[in-house]
Amino acid sequence: MSEFPRDLNLRERVILEFLLSRPFPGRDELMQQLASVKVFGKCQCGCETVDLTVDEANSLRARVKERIPVEAITRSGSCVNVLLHVVNGFLRELEVVGYDPDEPARLPESNVMELIIK
Repeated sequence: MSEFPRDLNLRERVILEFLLSRPFPGRDELMQQLASVKVFGKCQCGCETVDLTVDEANSLRARVKERIPVEAITRSGSCVNVLLHVVNGFLRELEVVGYDPDEPARLPESNVMELIIK
């Protein structure tokens, strides 16, 4: 039996809420999509990147300016970027990018992250 689809775990939810904590075009619709978001896959490299899906029939399409309208980067510790991918107006991926070739990228705590709104 597959582990997918599944609900967000606590750390994924906290990071998504952090990424959506400041206004930008499409943010309100993406916040609404959090109510139905599910994880339907994960990266095979061992990092904590997850593929997302939402109930599109009952969700408002976000009019974002770019595929990645917001990201965050760590201010201290290991350098990690967290990017929120939006495709056709819907949440699609929470990407975790690390720069240590010996360790898979892990979701950092939101209190060490700085938002970058595009």
